[in-house]
Amino acid sequence: MRGILNYITRVKKTLKGYKVGMYGSYTVMHAVKGQVDYYWQTYAWSGGKVADFNHMHQYHNDIVMAGVAIDRNSIKKSPGHWGSVQAQIKPVVRPVANPSPKTAASTGGIYTVKKGDVLSKIAARYKTTVAEFVRINGIKNPNLIYPGQKINLSGSAAPAKSPTQKPVYHTVNCGDVVSRLAIKYGST
Repeated sequence: MRGILNYITRVKKTLKGYKVGMYGSYTVMHAVKGQVDYYWQTYAWSGGKVADFNHMHQYHNDIVMAGVAIDRNSIKKSPGHWGSVQAQIKPVVRPVANPSPKTAASTGGIYTVKKGDVLSKIAARYKTTVAEFVRINGIKNPNLIYPGQKINLSGSAAPAKSPTQKPVYHTVNCGDVVSRLAIKYGST
């Protein structure tokens, strides 16, 4: 523990004016109590004990969700400030029920993307392929279309333009969770 305390002392001397935090076990949290500004306690080496003064407590580690090992943390007090950012949220385009099938060749013309449309469903509806739509419309990312976007159904035409959409912003706050924000704003 003496090495940890020496390290903290040197960090504080070197980084005058900055806040200092410590990530460690229950024992480490108690050893550095009063020496740092923020306490982030790990689950792995704490033996089930939780310091009552910590700012963030990791209560699970290596939990597999969607094939990714994650840690779960509980914010007890403000765990430190890294600033706020504006996150631009784009609407998710979800599939809708298929109307009667038509062919791109027989229909011709232009299709206006509606909320919920995906390019593969539009292509299937008009008995063509996503690759064909990409080719004739100059679509750079076939996974990204927007409501109001015009798609040429056949022939060679100018690239489709994305509609001008007003961006939605969210100020990320302490405790925000990406998955909850995605649900809130209808995004992924």
